[in-house]
This record gives sequence, C-alpha cells and structure tokens, in this order.
Amino acid sequence: MRKIIGLIFVITFLFSSCSSSDDDNSGNNNSEINPPEWIQGTWLGFFDNINSGLGFKFTSDDFCTVVSSQTSCWKGIVDQSQGLVVVSETVDNENYIISIESNNSITNTYHFRKYSDTEIEVVQSTGLNPRYVKQ
Repeated sequence: MRKIIGLIFVITFLFSSCSSSDDDNSGNNNSEINPPEWIQGTWLGFFDNINSGLGFKFTSDDFCTVVSSQTSCWKGIVDQSQGLVVVSETVDNENYIISIESNNSITNTYHFRKYSDTEIEVVQSTGLNPRYVKQ
C-alpha cells in the first residue's frame, strides 16, 4: 500500500512540475546550474517516518532527482545539449526555483522552499507541499 501511495506521489509530482509556459523568469537564462548553498546536499522524503525512496541532490553545479536509490542528474544533459536545453533559476534566502527548458517547448519547473536548516518543501500547484529532510 505504501508503494502505491509513493508511486501516486511521484506521478503527481512529475505532472505538476511540468509546464509549457512562456513566462520570463528572472535568473540565469543560460545552461548552467547553480543551486544556492543553503540547499546543497541530499534531501530525502519521509512519509509516516518511513523513507519514501524519493529525494533530491544538489551540488554547487548540479541538480539531481533520487528515486529508489537511482540518481538522475541534469548537468550532463545540459552540458551535452549544445544549447538546446536552457536553465533558468530564481534564488532568494528561502526559495530556489529551477526551470529546465528543452527544445523550446517543454519546461520542467521545480520550486523548493526552505522550511528550516534541515527541511525543505517542494511547492506544488496542488497545495500539497511534501517535505524533505537533509541527510
């Protein structure tokens, strides 16, 4: 049952974080990824005190998703895209928004909000903002 709930969460998150918006975000309109220091590290989601297997990893120059111990990072994709993938970031003391646009049509946008020094939440249009704990 928990695996089904986790799968539903992943599917909901993936669909709610994709858009095809033409909005102009203030930030880096280039092909570099630069997460702020406060978010750098590995963050894992817990539901009912059980590790969901879902999470995120941030380094000084990369953004990765973690699903069941499999890590998928964007830096390599962006670097090899020869300008076809554009990264836009908006950063302040409590928010990190990264939009990754490919082929001028599909944009994956992730909005992270600092909840505390050891917790972040993923802001979603559904209003369900799951929290992740720093490892």
